[in-house]
Amino acid sequence: MPSPLPQQQLNEIRQDISSGTFLYETAMQKLMQSGLDEESARLLLLTVAKEHRKELFDQRLQKQNAEGVREVTYIVTFMVAALGPVFNIKAALWYFVAMLIAAVAGYYGYKDKPAAGIIGSILVVILLPITYNYYFSGRSSYIKIEFLIPALLAIIPAAIVAYLISLLFYPERKN
Repeated sequence: MPSPLPQQQLNEIRQDISSGTFLYETAMQKLMQSGLDEESARLLLLTVAKEHRKELFDQRLQKQNAEGVREVTYIVTFMVAALGPVFNIKAALWYFVAMLIAAVAGYYGYKDKPAAGIIGSILVVILLPITYNYYFSGRSSYIKIEFLIPALLAIIPAAIVAYLISLLFYPERKN
Protein backbone atom coordinates (compact mmCIF):
# COMPACT_ATOMS: atom_id res chain seq x y z
CA MET A 1 0.00 0.00 0.00
CA PRO A 2 1.60 3.27 -1.09
CA SER A 3 1.68 5.81 1.68
CA PRO A 4 -0.15 9.14 1.17
CA LEU A 5 2.54 10.82 3.27
CA PRO A 6 5.71 12.37 1.94
CA GLN A 7 8.89 10.44 2.67
CA GLN A 8 10.15 13.19 4.98
CA GLN A 9 7.13 12.84 7.26
CA LEU A 10 7.48 9.04 7.29
CA ASN A 11 11.16 9.44 8.20
CA GLU A 12 10.22 11.77 11.07
CA ILE A 13 7.77 9.18 12.44
CA ARG A 14 10.42 6.43 12.14
CA GLN A 15 13.00 8.64 13.84
CA ASP A 16 10.60 9.39 16.70
CA ILE A 17 9.92 5.67 17.13
CA SER A 18 13.65 4.88 17.12
CA SER A 19 14.53 7.60 19.62
CA GLY A 20 11.61 6.81 21.92
CA THR A 21 9.99 10.22 21.53
CA PHE A 22 7.02 9.02 19.49
CA LEU A 23 3.74 10.47 20.74
CA TYR A 24 0.69 8.88 19.17
CA GLU A 25 -1.67 11.83 19.79
CA THR A 26 0.72 14.39 18.33
CA ALA A 27 1.36 12.27 15.25
CA MET A 28 -2.39 11.73 14.81
CA GLN A 29 -3.03 15.48 14.94
CA LYS A 30 -0.26 16.17 12.39
CA LEU A 31 -1.69 13.57 10.03
CA MET A 32 -5.23 14.87 10.43
CA GLN A 33 -4.00 18.43 9.75
CA SER A 34 -2.37 17.19 6.56
CA GLY A 35 -5.77 16.08 5.27
CA LEU A 36 -6.28 12.50 6.44
CA ASP A 37 -9.37 11.37 8.29
CA GLU A 38 -8.97 9.86 11.77
CA GLU A 39 -9.30 6.20 10.75
CA SER A 40 -6.85 6.52 7.85
CA ALA A 41 -4.34 8.34 10.07
CA ARG A 42 -4.65 5.68 12.76
CA LEU A 43 -4.14 2.83 10.25
CA LEU A 44 -1.21 4.61 8.64
CA LEU A 45 0.49 5.21 11.99
CA LEU A 46 -0.02 1.60 13.02
CA THR A 47 1.35 0.33 9.71
CA VAL A 48 4.41 2.61 9.76
CA ALA A 49 5.14 1.82 13.42
CA LYS A 50 4.75 -1.93 12.87
CA GLU A 51 7.00 -1.93 9.79
CA HIS A 52 9.67 0.15 11.49
CA ARG A 53 9.69 -1.98 14.63
CA LYS A 54 10.03 -5.07 12.46
CA GLU A 55 13.00 -3.46 10.66
CA LEU A 56 14.63 -2.63 14.00
CA PHE A 57 14.04 -6.17 15.25
CA ASP A 58 15.56 -7.66 12.09
CA GLN A 59 18.61 -5.38 12.39
CA ARG A 60 19.13 -6.37 16.03
CA LEU A 61 18.78 -10.05 15.12
CA GLN A 62 21.35 -9.73 12.34
CA LYS A 63 23.72 -7.92 14.71
CA GLN A 64 23.38 -10.68 17.33
CA ASN A 65 24.01 -13.36 14.70
CA ALA A 66 27.12 -11.51 13.49
CA GLU A 67 28.40 -11.23 17.07
CA GLY A 68 27.88 -14.96 17.57
CA VAL A 69 29.82 -15.75 14.41
CA ARG A 70 32.61 -13.40 15.53
CA GLU A 71 32.88 -15.18 18.87
CA VAL A 72 33.30 -18.48 17.05
CA THR A 73 35.89 -16.83 14.81
CA TYR A 74 37.92 -15.71 17.84
CA ILE A 75 37.83 -19.18 19.35
CA VAL A 76 38.74 -20.98 16.11
CA THR A 77 41.56 -18.56 15.31
CA PHE A 78 43.06 -18.73 18.78
CA MET A 79 42.79 -22.51 19.01
CA VAL A 80 44.42 -23.02 15.61
CA ALA A 81 47.15 -20.52 16.47
CA ALA A 82 47.82 -22.15 19.86
CA LEU A 83 48.07 -25.72 18.56
CA GLY A 84 51.48 -25.23 16.98
CA PRO A 85 53.32 -23.79 19.97
CA VAL A 86 51.59 -25.91 22.60
CA PHE A 87 52.30 -29.19 20.81
CA ASN A 88 55.72 -28.02 19.59
CA ILE A 89 54.84 -28.36 15.90
CA LYS A 90 57.69 -27.11 13.71
CA ALA A 91 56.38 -28.07 10.24
CA ALA A 92 55.84 -25.16 7.88
CA LEU A 93 52.93 -27.03 6.30
CA TRP A 94 51.04 -26.93 9.62
CA TYR A 95 51.43 -23.18 9.89
CA PHE A 96 50.33 -22.74 6.29
CA VAL A 97 47.19 -24.83 6.98
CA ALA A 98 46.64 -22.93 10.24
CA MET A 99 46.82 -19.62 8.35
CA LEU A 100 44.29 -20.90 5.81
CA ILE A 101 41.90 -22.01 8.57
CA ALA A 102 42.31 -18.67 10.36
CA ALA A 103 41.80 -16.76 7.10
CA VAL A 104 38.55 -18.60 6.39
CA ALA A 105 37.37 -18.02 9.97
CA GLY A 106 38.34 -14.33 9.73
CA TYR A 107 36.45 -13.97 6.46
CA TYR A 108 33.26 -15.50 7.82
CA GLY A 109 33.55 -13.65 11.11
CA TYR A 110 33.93 -10.28 9.41
CA LYS A 111 31.96 -10.51 6.18
CA ASP A 112 31.37 -6.76 6.34
CA LYS A 113 35.16 -6.15 6.56
CA PRO A 114 36.78 -9.26 5.06
CA ALA A 115 40.31 -7.88 4.55
CA ALA A 116 40.57 -6.82 8.20
CA GLY A 117 39.22 -10.16 9.42
CA ILE A 118 41.52 -12.22 7.24
CA ILE A 119 44.69 -10.27 7.95
CA GLY A 120 43.98 -9.99 11.67
CA SER A 121 43.38 -13.74 11.97
CA ILE A 122 46.50 -14.61 9.98
CA LEU A 123 48.57 -12.26 12.14
CA VAL A 124 47.46 -14.07 15.29
CA VAL A 125 48.60 -17.38 13.76
CA ILE A 126 51.96 -15.85 12.79
CA LEU A 127 52.60 -13.91 16.00
CA LEU A 128 51.50 -16.43 18.62
CA PRO A 129 54.29 -18.98 17.94
CA ILE A 130 56.85 -16.17 17.89
CA THR A 131 55.70 -14.62 21.16
CA TYR A 132 55.27 -18.05 22.75
CA ASN A 133 58.80 -19.16 21.88
CA TYR A 134 60.27 -15.80 22.87
CA TYR A 135 58.49 -15.72 26.23
CA PHE A 136 59.18 -19.32 27.20
CA SER A 137 62.69 -19.68 25.76
CA GLY A 138 65.20 -20.87 28.32
CA ARG A 139 62.56 -21.62 30.94
CA SER A 140 62.10 -25.08 32.35
CA SER A 141 58.93 -24.44 34.33
CA TYR A 142 56.06 -22.04 34.24
CA ILE A 143 52.50 -21.65 35.45
CA LYS A 144 49.89 -22.59 32.87
CA ILE A 145 48.15 -19.24 33.14
CA GLU A 146 51.35 -17.60 31.90
CA PHE A 147 50.29 -18.69 28.41
CA LEU A 148 48.04 -15.62 28.43
CA ILE A 149 51.03 -13.28 28.25
CA PRO A 150 52.32 -14.43 24.84
CA ALA A 151 48.71 -14.78 23.68
CA LEU A 152 48.03 -11.14 24.50
CA LEU A 153 51.34 -10.14 22.92
CA ALA A 154 50.08 -11.76 19.71
CA ILE A 155 46.43 -10.71 19.84
CA ILE A 156 46.91 -7.03 20.64
CA PRO A 157 49.07 -6.15 17.58
CA ALA A 158 46.82 -8.28 15.35
CA ALA A 159 43.74 -6.46 16.63
CA ILE A 160 45.39 -3.07 16.11
CA VAL A 161 46.40 -3.96 12.54
CA ALA A 162 42.90 -5.30 11.80
CA TYR A 163 41.38 -2.08 13.17
CA LEU A 164 43.71 0.09 11.08
CA ILE A 165 42.92 -1.94 7.97
CA SER A 166 39.21 -1.57 8.64
CA LEU A 167 39.70 2.20 8.93
CA LEU A 168 41.67 2.34 5.67
CA PHE A 169 39.58 0.02 3.51
CA TYR A 170 36.12 0.51 5.02
CA PRO A 171 35.91 4.14 6.20
CA GLU A 172 32.18 4.42 5.48
CA ARG A 173 31.30 1.52 7.78
CA LYS A 174 31.00 1.67 11.52
CA ASN A 175 34.20 0.20 13.02
